Amino acid sequence: MPTRLTKAPTKPVIQAPKTSAEWHQLMLQVISRAGAAKSKLLPGLRDALAKGKTEPFLRRLGIIHKNDIERLFPNP
Repeated sequence: MPTRLTKAPTKPVIQAPKTSAEWHQLMLQVISRAGAAKSKLLPGLRDALAKGKTEPFLRRLGIIHKNDIERLFPNP
């Protein structure tokens, strides 16, 4: 017997960080993951953190959420 869904399944909402503190926290997570993956981007990440340019640098890499870290730096 066929059934109908009353509601379409909802996708989880992924929101970018809003404050500079949230961007800073995301950058620290990215740096730790890049260090574990021995990425060539690690010096640039640290430089952006030191200069306070975390948001533009992470946006340029396409990282706006912690789920994006796994895509860019997979587990070794």
